[in-house]
Amino acid sequence: MTAYQLLLNWGVLCVPAGTVIAPAGVAFGCLARSGVSLSGAVWIVVAAMVVQGIHHPLQRPLLAKYSSLEVACYAMIADTVMMLPLVPLDLGGLLGAGLTRWLAAIYPGLYPSAAGFVL
Repeated sequence: MTAYQLLLNWGVLCVPAGTVIAPAGVAFGCLARSGVSLSGAVWIVVAAMVVQGIHHPLQRPLLAKYSSLEVACYAMIADTVMMLPLVPLDLGGLLGAGLTRWLAAIYPGLYPSAAGFVL
């Protein structure tokens, strides 16, 4: 899951949103020759999709022992711990971010991500 978050966020910094709406959209854009090019960043986003696809089947054995809430919580805690070494890379940006930016960062983690994984 950590690899998915890192790859996706890295990739979307360089790839226009229209290019990676869906794998079918990318294929259609390339086949239609509408000027869409496959830069290296597109492959980073594709790698994010692959690791996300691997993550879900790998957690299935955990669901036999733990509830979905426990698995989601353990995964989010593990992801947070694995990303902590990246904090020093932009500590100034983190400390200088206002409330609006913090809320904008927290919202996708709580509502679509956490709620989605638990459900």
